[in-house]
Amino acid sequence: MKVIFVLVGLLAAYLGLLYWGNESPFILIGCLFSLLFFQITAALGVMHDASHNALTNHKRVNQLICYAIMATGGMSASIWKKKHVAAHHSHPNTSNKDTDIEGQPLFIFSPFQKRHWFHRMQPYYALFFYTLLTIKWVLFDDIWDVIINTYKLSLKKRLLCSVDIILTRVIYFTLSLLIPFVVFHSLWITLGIGLLYNMGFSLCLTLVFQCSHINTQTRFYADKADAPVSHTIRQLETTVDYGVNNLFLTWVVGGLNFQVIHHLFPTINHRHFPAIQALLLKVLKDYPAMTYHHFPSFRAAIKDHLLFLKQVALPQPV
Repeated sequence: MKVIFVLVGLLAAYLGLLYWGNESPFILIGCLFSLLFFQITAALGVMHDASHNALTNHKRVNQLICYAIMATGGMSASIWKKKHVAAHHSHPNTSNKDTDIEGQPLFIFSPFQKRHWFHRMQPYYALFFYTLLTIKWVLFDDIWDVIINTYKLSLKKRLLCSVDIILTRVIYFTLSLLIPFVVFHSLWITLGIGLLYNMGFSLCLTLVFQCSHINTQTRFYADKADAPVSHTIRQLETTVDYGVNNLFLTWVVGGLNFQVIHHLFPTINHRHFPAIQALLLKVLKDYPAMTYHHFPSFRAAIKDHLLFLKQVALPQPV
C-alpha cells in the first residue's frame, strides 16, 4: 500500500505541477514541494529497499521498481547496485573501497585522506555543495564510472550499463526539461524548477546517508586489511542510527534512520526495523565489547556530522 500511495502521489504531484504550475508562483512552489516530498520518499522509502531485493519476494518486481524510480532521477540503477549495494555495504568507511567517503579534493571524509588548508572551511560550505549531488550524479558520476571502469565490469556489462545510462538520461531530461518547457513556454522557469528540485532532493539524500556513517562516533579504515574480519563488528563500528522514535522520519526515509539495522540485515524490509532494533539492544547487553551507536534525532546527527567535518580537517597528532 505504501508503494502504491507513493508512486501515485509522485505521478499526481508531477501532473499537478504541469497543470496548475502556471496559476501562480505560490501554487507552483506548493506543487514543487509536493513533488519533492514524493520523490524523496520514492527514492528512500521504496527504491532503496527494491535495490536490496527487500521490497517484495519477487526479484523482477524489485528490479523493475528500482530501475523505474532511478530513471526519474536520471541515475543508473546498474551503477547504483555496484556502488551502494555491493561496495558500500561490504566495505563501509574503508578508503579506496567505499566511494561514499571519496569527496576529494573538495572534501575529506576520513582521517586517512590528505588534508589541504581549505578543508578547514568544509563545515561551512558542505551543505551548499551537498545540494549539487544529483546534478553531478546525472552529468558526471555514472558516466565516469563506466569510462574508467571503476567496478571492473566485463565488456558486456559495461555496454549494458552504458545503455542504462543513456536511457535514464533520456527519460530524466524529457521529464525534467522537455515536457516542462513545452508546458511553461519559458526556459528560465523550467531551469529554475529543475534547479530547486535538484537542490532539495540532493540535500536530503546526502544528509540521510552521510549522517549515518560520517560522524564522530564511527570508525574509519585505511584499507580493506585494516577492517575487522567480522561483518557484524564492521557494520556496528561504521554505522549509526538516529531519530528511531520519529515515526514520520522512519516512513519518509524508508527506515534509513535505522542504518545499523539495515547494514546488518540489508535484505529485510524496513517495516521490520523497529522490532529488530529492540532485539539487537537486548542481544548486545551480553556483548559489552560491541557498541550500538545512535543519535536521539536527525538534527543531532546533522550537527555531529558537521562537527566531524571540522575535526577531521584539523592536523592530526603524530
